[in-house]
Amino acid sequence: MNEQDLVNMLKARYGVVKEASGNWVRIPCPTCTAKDRKKMKRYISKQHLGTKCFICNVYLTIEEILGDYNFPVANYEKPTTIAKPKEEHPWAKRMPGREFVPLNRLAHDHPAAQFLHNDHLYDFDRYYEENGIVYCPADAGVIITSKPFVTSAERLIFPVTFRGEMIGWQMRSIPGTIFGDRKDVIKYYHLFDKGNYLYNYDNAKKYSMVVLTEGVKKTLKFFNGVASLGKGLTPIQIQMLQEWDYVTIFLDSEESTQLLARQITAAINAGPKTAININPGKYGFPSPDEATKEQLEEILINEWGNKKQIPSYSM
Repeated sequence: MNEQDLVNMLKARYGVVKEASGNWVRIPCPTCTAKDRKKMKRYISKQHLGTKCFICNVYLTIEEILGDYNFPVANYEKPTTIAKPKEEHPWAKRMPGREFVPLNRLAHDHPAAQFLHNDHLYDFDRYYEENGIVYCPADAGVIITSKPFVTSAERLIFPVTFRGEMIGWQMRSIPGTIFGDRKDVIKYYHLFDKGNYLYNYDNAKKYSMVVLTEGVKKTLKFFNGVASLGKGLTPIQIQMLQEWDYVTIFLDSEESTQLLARQITAAINAGPKTAININPGKYGFPSPDEATKEQLEEILINEWGNKKQIPSYSM
């Protein structure tokens, strides 16, 4: 099923579909009241397994949305039950571990240091001082969940801040360590709603241009970089990108990702802000991971220079 197939099926079921930013569309939410349903705050994307409506906050899978279901409609005027608040995980906004090693204190041959060096990342002083990145030793980790088994031991921890407050973190397993080499390991792990934030947002807000990448390691190559923390982007993240005057979309080169990149670029350029999309494949790199900081800087200057408009930025 491609994007047009999805739109056709949604139109057949709900009568109307409206385009939204990126690769999202909006439909009348089937779990909203009749009044709120007209506001069309249920966003749908082929790349996501399900969505929550921005009004009624009910989660539905794609199968439920497209299937023959009789949805219970929320009664906001006369609630019959009081929803129990979702309990926050004890480690959600705490650094997950009992002890941490600042990134710039790791030995050159440490597995975590070598892991970053493999992607041309060397400025450990900046990564620690500006981003707070640390390593959790094997004997200082805590178990986050047992099914599946996730521990913070032998992981890099990337704190995520938003407007001066730490709202969560992302953990990354490290190849060449006991826990990192387990067959059942989950490479990335987080407990916050990553779709509501951009990694490195606070640092990037110092500049008039922002560079969007997928992951935290790619973002570290740019002073003004942010990461979506995944392959897709939510409407909230796309809206946040428009806080900058100039936006560079710098995602991986695979075609499905580049399709998304072009859609995001078009959505931003439809407003008062200026965006360009850079396909690293054009320069021989499958991803910004494979390029050095200096190579990426040259690519940025070249691409914005072709637009005859080089915004103020620093790398």
